[in-house]
Amino acid sequence: MYRGYCKSELDNIGSPYVVTNDVRVVRLFIDPGVSVLFNGNYEFLVEGVIEAIGTEQSKISFTTKSGVSSWKGIRFQNSNSGSYMKWCIVEKANNSGIR
Repeated sequence: MYRGYCKSELDNIGSPYVVTNDVRVVRLFIDPGVSVLFNGNYEFLVEGVIEAIGTEQSKISFTTKSGVSSWKGIRFQNSNSGSYMKWCIVEKANNSGIR
């Protein structure tokens, strides 16, 4: 991931994805089994639509990289309807995880 916007799909081929800055999401699809690792106290800001739909056997995780204590969590701001997060693990956020 890079500063600002992230790409439109996070697939298993590139997983884990390491977040090195705050991220702004306009439209993002995340495949089952993907891990998103935060390498600092960064925010994952959704200002559009996110579809993160894992499965019971292949969950999607949002957590910190080893050695990093916390991150700012996922925040929905002025988002469009149609976002879905299913079978996702959101952990080690210093705020409420999802807000």
